[in-house]
Amino acid sequence: GIADRHDDSVPGIFVSEADAERYSLRPGALAEVVSETGQLIAPVWIDPRMREGCISVPHGFEGANVGQLTSSRHHADPLSGMTEQSGVEVRIRAC
Repeated sequence: GIADRHDDSVPGIFVSEADAERYSLRPGALAEVVSETGQLIAPVWIDPRMREGCISVPHGFEGANVGQLTSSRHHADPLSGMTEQSGVEVRIRAC
């Protein structure tokens, strides 16, 4: 996964080079990710293997808790009831 490609002790928002340029995001600088149900702020990391138009926020970090972007009321699998943590529509901007 994306987290395996980087120092896994550092939380972050992983973006493509094209998206970094489009949204004026700099490596190591803070960015805000906002979804329908929440937001988080974390450092940006540019990964040339990321697909344009997608971001990755690895889970397991208190400071960049991906759970802040989801809600079981809005992002739940209808069969299992589990909160979906991928495919969530978000907006990103430099802080």
